[in-house]
Amino acid sequence: MVLDSWYRPSGISSGWLNLNHMLLLSFVIFKLIHLSRNWLPIWDVSSYAFVLAFSCWFGFVTYRWLKRHPLASTIASYKKAVLISGCDSDLGNILARRLAHRGFRVLAGCSDPESPQAMKLQSISRVDVLSLDVTNQNSLDDTFRLVEMKLEESENDLWAVVALENLMEIGEMEWLPVDKMQRMLNVNVMGSVRMVKTFLRLLRKSRGRVVISSSAFGDAPFPGLVGYSVSQAAVSSLGRGLKRELAQWDIDVSVVQPSLYDTGLSRIAERKTSFMREDLLELPEQLRGDYGHDYFIGFWNAMNRFVTDNANPRCEEAVSELVRAITTVWPETLYRAGSWRQVLFHNLLDYLPLELADFSMELLIKNQIEPEAVVAPAN
Repeated sequence: MVLDSWYRPSGISSGWLNLNHMLLLSFVIFKLIHLSRNWLPIWDVSSYAFVLAFSCWFGFVTYRWLKRHPLASTIASYKKAVLISGCDSDLGNILARRLAHRGFRVLAGCSDPESPQAMKLQSISRVDVLSLDVTNQNSLDDTFRLVEMKLEESENDLWAVVALENLMEIGEMEWLPVDKMQRMLNVNVMGSVRMVKTFLRLLRKSRGRVVISSSAFGDAPFPGLVGYSVSQAAVSSLGRGLKRELAQWDIDVSVVQPSLYDTGLSRIAERKTSFMREDLLELPEQLRGDYGHDYFIGFWNAMNRFVTDNANPRCEEAVSELVRAITTVWPETLYRAGSWRQVLFHNLLDYLPLELADFSMELLIKNQIEPEAVVAPAN
């Protein structure tokens, strides 16, 4: 169902309404089970507590499923614009085209408006390609003025700000260059902060929403991706905290966590060549000796196996979750996108004991070569 116009009654948060609906559904389930007391001899005190807990859990799961699928209502795109950063990536490019097809006015921010991905968007009538560097506040200020002008010309409201700009650096923390770590934090974390702060003024007028792309690695830091995981954990915290701060303005905030996609973000072969030719030579000689040349080769081979075996070659699931976060009437705080196996794995990691989670990650990404400084004492 598509709603032509919709505003949430002021003062009613989505979290409070969701909780009420979930508890109501749980109560109905409990009462239905309770009717069985006359013909099922299970109603002692412990069974009563179990059935009550089961009813709450089942009500929560059922309500979330109903809200996401059969009963999901979407908001019409009439006179609504969406600003997206990172549209010169595969994910941002596909999202921009998908939203334009649904009738939204798309303001597609690209760090390089002349890139091949940006050029693909130039021919779409409902897409305006903008130069946008989320690491530069001057660029954001210029984009803000341009967005204001385009909104006034088209008589649209800015409905959503989508922060998709993302940078991944691969390497173990001890030998990942600090400047690469700083650049990653500047793009992923501070870029999202700047993006949201700059355009919040327009979102308050429309009572729209903020959608921030994070990563499942923010909740599950794998070896070799610790620096990237740090940035994604910060972005996830940003989104969850903003949801609470902006509830008073009736602005919804969602975090979308795509799983691993082989869409060019990782580029293992290219990164391996760059590291072996440049970054490795800049490491202190003692550090190179402690690890050994074979260890670095083994690390990149392990990363290549990990991406080859586990990466999803297409990002349609992530795009669908982003569209859902932008268009559904009652968006969720967190969306996880990926194949059913990827989503199930990351959901299980939330509840597994730390030892089992560590063991699972070691199986997925294991360097078969030990550092020379570890092996040498045994020789």
